[in-house]
Amino acid sequence: MSKIGIDARELEGRPTGVGRYLKNLLTCWAKENLEDSFYLYSRSHLGGYPFLSSSLFHLHHFSSRLLQSGFYWEQLILPPHLKRDKIELFFGPGYSLPLRLKGKGAVTVHDVSFEAHPEWFPPRERFRRRFLCRQAVRRADVVFAVSNFTKEEIIRCYRVPEEKVKVTYNCLDSSFRPIADAEQLESFRRRHNLTGRILLYTGAILNRRGIPEVIKAFGEVVKKFPELTLVLIGDNRTYPWIDLPALVASSGLENKVKLLGYVGDEDLVMFYNIAEIFIYLSSYEGFGLPPLEALACGTPVIVQDIPAVREVFGNAPMMLPRAEVSLIAEAVIELLDAEGKTEEMVRRAAQFIRKFSCTTTARLTLKHLHKVLG
Repeated sequence: MSKIGIDARELEGRPTGVGRYLKNLLTCWAKENLEDSFYLYSRSHLGGYPFLSSSLFHLHHFSSRLLQSGFYWEQLILPPHLKRDKIELFFGPGYSLPLRLKGKGAVTVHDVSFEAHPEWFPPRERFRRRFLCRQAVRRADVVFAVSNFTKEEIIRCYRVPEEKVKVTYNCLDSSFRPIADAEQLESFRRRHNLTGRILLYTGAILNRRGIPEVIKAFGEVVKKFPELTLVLIGDNRTYPWIDLPALVASSGLENKVKLLGYVGDEDLVMFYNIAEIFIYLSSYEGFGLPPLEALACGTPVIVQDIPAVREVFGNAPMMLPRAEVSLIAEAVIELLDAEGKTEEMVRRAAQFIRKFSCTTTARLTLKHLHKVLG
């Protein structure tokens, strides 16, 4: 029986991409007949996850009043606990590992945007991310990449052997699916005061995701489709900072654009289902999970044509060469006008979504962890 330690901090509070990735792995492992023991380390109590009832998982949460930052928790507070628990392999699901890690290590790298485009990050955060990821990739016995594109980027940036980097695609939580209950959907609309047709974006709001261009294009589209509402879901993490409420106000769209911030998974599924179109015009991604979730819910998607998106989605979504206002407006209008085209897009998506099985990803990840353990 192997003891595998896991950095579970991303499950705390309001989980986003890395947290959902880890949740999916643990949910699947809880259903397997495994002899391993998984030690989940966090700074606060983890609650509300059904998989935690499994005897496979041992929860340990601890913090320090003096050392509040995540960096110090990972680098100074965590290592003695790993030694005490005699952890044989430690898994970091989000870019980093303790520098003083003893024993085997594995890390998942979701993208290397901080290497490819350092200008998108404040200086201190840029240094921290680049330093920790570089050290983790070199220290780890196995590195997981969420796409072939990300694998190529890891090898290019960190010059590690190709055989060390294993591709394990992100996967789809089964809760992301079409909802046929019209009354349930209508009740959700009323609760959020949403009428008419909806253009939706979800995910952290970052400079590379073209939100200002989407807002400006929406201003053009709404002239033809006044019943359309733009819903933007996600925390604003732009750098340099973009004042989205001011941008919306200057466009005269205060009554047509909703900035909702963070939304939990249950509501997120509902938003995907009531949306007419999902738009995600990122210029750099390691995978791009939100468009996959939207397609799984039966919502047509517009994305920017970049390597990872091309690899993951093929011809399922509508792809734009760049996030240009006129191109965005034309694409949205085309999909709003062409019901047959959106139906065909959803049919194509249904065929390829099956390959993003959480069971497959979880088993492949565990297989590589066991290889490291020997």
